[in-house]
Amino acid sequence: MRRLSAIMFTDMVGYTALMQQDEHRAREVRDRHRSVLRESIEGHGGEIVQFYGDGTLSVFASAVDAVHAAVQIQRRLRRPPEIPVRIGLHVGDIVHDEDGVHGDGVNVAARVQGKALPGSVVLSGRVYEELRNHPEIPVVSLGDVRLKNVHQPMPLFAVSFPELVLPDPLSVRAEPRGPRRTLAVLPFVNMSSDPDNEFFADGVTEEIINALTRIEGLQVTARTSSFAFKGRNEDVRRIGAELGVSHVLEGSVRRAGERVRIAAQLIDTRDGYHVFSNVYDQVLEDVFEAQDEIARRITEELRATLPGVDRGPIVRRPTENREAHDLYLRGMHHWYRWTPDHVTEALQHYHEAVGLDPDFAQAHAGIAHAYVFLGATGRLACGNAYPRAKEAALRAIELDSSDWRSHAALGLVKLFYEWDFASAGTALREAVRLGPGASEAHNAYALYLLAVGRTDELVEESETALALDPLSPIMNEGLARSYLSARRPEEALAQFERTLALAPDFRAAAEGKGFAYLALERLDEAVEAMRAYKSMTPGGRGGQGPLGFVLGMAGRHEEARLMLDELLERERAEPNHNLHVDVAAVHVGLGELDAALERIERAAEARVGGLVFLRHGHSWDRLRADPRLDELLARYGI
Repeated sequence: MRRLSAIMFTDMVGYTALMQQDEHRAREVRDRHRSVLRESIEGHGGEIVQFYGDGTLSVFASAVDAVHAAVQIQRRLRRPPEIPVRIGLHVGDIVHDEDGVHGDGVNVAARVQGKALPGSVVLSGRVYEELRNHPEIPVVSLGDVRLKNVHQPMPLFAVSFPELVLPDPLSVRAEPRGPRRTLAVLPFVNMSSDPDNEFFADGVTEEIINALTRIEGLQVTARTSSFAFKGRNEDVRRIGAELGVSHVLEGSVRRAGERVRIAAQLIDTRDGYHVFSNVYDQVLEDVFEAQDEIARRITEELRATLPGVDRGPIVRRPTENREAHDLYLRGMHHWYRWTPDHVTEALQHYHEAVGLDPDFAQAHAGIAHAYVFLGATGRLACGNAYPRAKEAALRAIELDSSDWRSHAALGLVKLFYEWDFASAGTALREAVRLGPGASEAHNAYALYLLAVGRTDELVEESETALALDPLSPIMNEGLARSYLSARRPEEALAQFERTLALAPDFRAAAEGKGFAYLALERLDEAVEAMRAYKSMTPGGRGGQGPLGFVLGMAGRHEEARLMLDELLERERAEPNHNLHVDVAAVHVGLGELDAALERIERAAEARVGGLVFLRHGHSWDRLRADPRLDELLARYGI
């Protein structure tokens, strides 16, 4: 009998290996697995058509019921002791007879399940269509994916409840290639008696990551994604699946007096096998030699697909002054907290390091980036922050022209302060050339591409940044913004949703979600998203600009004017906080272009960096229709 059904495939990961290692334990796992599946599937009106060794094939009359069953299965099986299961769902025609279930729908469901990660639920586009009126089930897009023996790429989606694993869209869409050499360096554990040495353990990890990113043929996951696992006791196979890496390096650091012990293990994420394990005892002065030996051992173990690595040091000794190096690592420890207060603290440590060693190039680069951050966030006036950033970047390049960070900082100064687009492009391209494995370099270059309107390249650059740092909220949100600027609002919305599933408090993604709804002309949802964004600002005191703009575009002018009044009150209360662009945005939403242009000119006089996005930014279309904007921007060299 032929009928339209929702089809579910499940697959228990690692069952065959477990059978070979411990048959009794494998049977216990299989029995619990089958019990959970039977209760969840039959409890939601489904029918288990077939049990096979480590999986099931089931059918449902309702796709919504099938999704609820899949979510319940994952929630129950992810409780300790966890059983890793992949689930795929599709809606299609099936033939159900005495021989079982057949048809193209069954084949597609099996291919969809093959794109899932352990702990995830992946859906075909047909299932997604059935969920459109069910907002209680959060779903994100994985893009159009080529499936084996399916002629056309098929849109896939993933259920994004916090308890479930969310596959990386770029990994899902990647075409199979030869054996990859991809690596994540997990945060080394501080085993010192003094917890204050946490900065040192993090610094050792950071310097090994930086060294390995320079090795051709080896793709190294960026720091943000690796450090997402700090303090978490996760199975390396799950880490490998989440980060899309073939190997993981983990270890510990013990610092006592003038000596340091570094233990390191390289592990294959496919089977948990330890490729090598070693302990390095050094006097503190020679910590770089231990780092270099670890990096070199990794390249030797993975040499099968890597080009030859010369015998020169992989880990560079950035300074001969140990105290300056300690101060620099303390600065990096604060830098990666990404708040103005912590970056101010980092800046102080970098300055102290340079005071001890004026030729410490990395510390000068750190100073440059800190000033760029403080200028961009408004903590320091642009005229104060950016010239200092430029001075530090040029000094860093003079001392060591091979460090991508100094070129990136210089490029951002050229872009956001000097409005020298040609020089900005040159510097940022050089940063990418020197740091091809650095997600931050690609993200910085993407900002330049956005400013000059090269949207095809922009999306590609943002996808590269995300592939290198898949768990970074910044890189996830950056790709969403790129989709929005490329006039791909549906993909942008899905990517903003994915970012918020990863980091629910990430304000930039909440704001972007509102702009995506606006681009889709879903005005009520745009307003509600912007209200949610405003509520996330400190004390709910910010966010008037984006919310006022969207309210104006939605025709809710009285509410928009309330936001304008709040902005003007903030200007009076916070005279050092430049709000010209926010005020201009509300005027644009209200259609008051004269007032908007007057505010844009005042922002240009103050050299507000965000003006570089006015020519191509997605939210300024109404203002760009007025030829006076082009004249104004040209007058200031933008």
